Amino acid sequence: MVTGKTIAIATAVTAAVAGLSYVAYFDYKRRNDRQFRRKLQRNRKKAEKTAQKVSSLSLDDINDQALELLNI
Repeated sequence: MVTGKTIAIATAVTAAVAGLSYVAYFDYKRRNDRQFRRKLQRNRKKAEKTAQKVSSLSLDDINDQALELLNI
């Protein structure tokens, strides 16, 4: 008879194997697929530009934009 403990262990092992498999696949893809690396670089650069835009805005600018959106 299968107990709850056995099911829990089997579920944990399955989840761990699935997680490690995904990590191995992602690492392989990152190292060997030129297009994938370019896509990651583009996304990283886009995120950096967005972060720079957000950090360059002052609190007053953000407040003004929020008021414009609310039409106040």
